[in-house]
Amino acid sequence: MKNKHHKSLISGALLLSAFGILFVSCEKLSETPPELKSMNNRRIDLPDATLLTGDEAAAVEDLKNEYLEAIK
Repeated sequence: MKNKHHKSLISGALLLSAFGILFVSCEKLSETPPELKSMNNRRIDLPDATLLTGDEAAAVEDLKNEYLEAIK
């Protein structure tokens, strides 16, 4: 009897959870992001790369060394 009661409680909880998931999910299709058909005709321009100056390179190296010392 006790085992039967537990099974019915578990099945009821699963059924309730399933209905909850259905009603809480996206209500309208407009809530989903639009699907892109093709990106072949789009061009993404990236900025031109520039070399670091001596001062900038030294600052980066100092930060790198400080980090390496901190994680030891």
